[in-house]
Amino acid sequence: MTRSSLRSAVSRVLVGAVAVATLGLGQAALAPATASAAESSSQTVSTSNITATKTVTPAAALPGQTVEVKVRLEASGTDRYMQDFTDYAPADYVLQSVTARVWRSGPGLGDWNKGGQYDGTPTLDASGAVAVNWRGGGNCAGGGCRLVLLDKGADLTFVYKVRDDASIGPREAGMSFHVYSFNTEQSWRPLNKLSLSVAPFATTTTVPSLSPVTEGETATLKAGVAPAAATGTVQFRDGGVNIGVPVPVSNGQAQLPHTFEAVGDHDISAVFTGTGQYAGSTSGTTKLQVTERPTLATTTTLQAPSSAVQGTPVTMTAWLDPAHAVGSVQFKENGAPIGAPVPVSGAAAQLSHAFTQLGSRSITAEFTGGKGFANSTSTSRAIFVSAPVTPDVATATSLTVPPTAQTGQPVTLTAHLDPAAAVGTVRFRDNGADIGDPVPVSGGVASLQHIFATSGAHDVVAVFTAGAGFLGSTSAGRTVVVTDPAPGDVASTTTLTVPATASVGQSIQLTAQISGAETLPGSVQFYDGATPIGTPQAVSGGTAVLTYTFPTPGARELTAVYSGGPGVVGSSSDPQPIQVTETDTGGPGGTGSLLVGIPPAGS
Repeated sequence: MTRSSLRSAVSRVLVGAVAVATLGLGQAALAPATASAAESSSQTVSTSNITATKTVTPAAALPGQTVEVKVRLEASGTDRYMQDFTDYAPADYVLQSVTARVWRSGPGLGDWNKGGQYDGTPTLDASGAVAVNWRGGGNCAGGGCRLVLLDKGADLTFVYKVRDDASIGPREAGMSFHVYSFNTEQSWRPLNKLSLSVAPFATTTTVPSLSPVTEGETATLKAGVAPAAATGTVQFRDGGVNIGVPVPVSNGQAQLPHTFEAVGDHDISAVFTGTGQYAGSTSGTTKLQVTERPTLATTTTLQAPSSAVQGTPVTMTAWLDPAHAVGSVQFKENGAPIGAPVPVSGAAAQLSHAFTQLGSRSITAEFTGGKGFANSTSTSRAIFVSAPVTPDVATATSLTVPPTAQTGQPVTLTAHLDPAAAVGTVRFRDNGADIGDPVPVSGGVASLQHIFATSGAHDVVAVFTAGAGFLGSTSAGRTVVVTDPAPGDVASTTTLTVPATASVGQSIQLTAQISGAETLPGSVQFYDGATPIGTPQAVSGGTAVLTYTFPTPGARELTAVYSGGPGVVGSSSDPQPIQVTETDTGGPGGTGSLLVGIPPAGS
């Protein structure tokens, strides 16, 4: 059939309509507002002498909304026969129905455009592409075929519904078709001039009226967001300046407690930032009146100790009534400020202070009120500041006694005090009984000459009774073995001679002189305190000598004890001091000795 004869035949019949029933692929959503032309997006493409225009309404659809896609196909000049058409819908768009109004080519001249179903069922693939075709009467052109004649124009309508859970954002769509004479698919995927999207639900945000508040009081700001299902946060603003942090919306409501300090009118607004499928919105402004806070009277009470020690910190506390008063407290001593003002916190202000002046000090606390609170001053309190007391110094007492003695013969008992500056007296005791009178301490030493009246072991101690600034102490006990002289024995006297000083590691001589009888047998044991040094030295010609080297420095007291012999009573020398120092390698070395001769018996 030629193009002219085909058109002649077509002119004798009416235009038929072919409809495809709803595919039942989804439920109808809540009806959106009617789309206007301004809400549509169209794009026209061409191939050879065919033009195709696709129009999507609305271009920006809401989740759950119905979208209509119209396609207009036309050809001019050469007849064109379309075999099938495929519509590529945006993601999340679910097909509801397809309708078509087309001129078709057969199968006989009298059957053209009589309407009815497509020659085949529209198909929907997994990607959402919807295909319709007219190949049921044969893939051909002319009287025996039923392809769509584009020269008369073809109108296809696809209805979709946007999924309720569709994500918000831009979308792409496309289309393709086959023409009998082209033998190739004509495809536009995507149609890049279409401006399509899934738009968020519109929201409205309101701030209800607000009751006046007093400066410093907390007002609860509220915002309502519609619809109530909207999710997101609300940022409250005061005169366009953010207040606090964004507040989550719950059931269409958001609220924020806020304390206003500035007196006057405040323009409160709320900015909703939507999440998910909801757009943001901004409320209008609502006036909030903040009135000036009245000034409240205050009372300041001072709490402080009645006494203090010079240089030792004490704590003073000022208590404020009412408890919510704000401000600072200046503590004063005899009218002069003590330190810097102390902020009030929890109805109190505290100051730790060490007084430098002795005597009675008058203390006050002066409160300077913050906004809304009057000043007040406490009554004065007296604090007596005393001088610090120096703690008594502990002492240690050591005792030096001869290890042996004879009844009727005097011996020396010596107590040493540490520190040497200790003042007081020493009472010597023999088996718990006092010996003589207390002996004053001088230069850290107290000595007593004593004659034991009885023989036997005598436990001697020295008890130090301290003077001002020192603590008393008692020495460890020392034992003196006292013997009675044999009848008719000759008494002896032992005298010890030592150098005044010695050096560690350098030998010295210790000399004991024994007198009291013409024949003087026996030996002498030398002692460093109560410790024997060396071995007993035999008496020869009334003299016993020990060469000795001190291993350590320090102050020493040496004694010599004569053992006695047949017919001769033993005796002990008085203690002799010696100062032992570290060796001076730069000075001359040498040893010191002093020999004292034995006077003739009876001299």
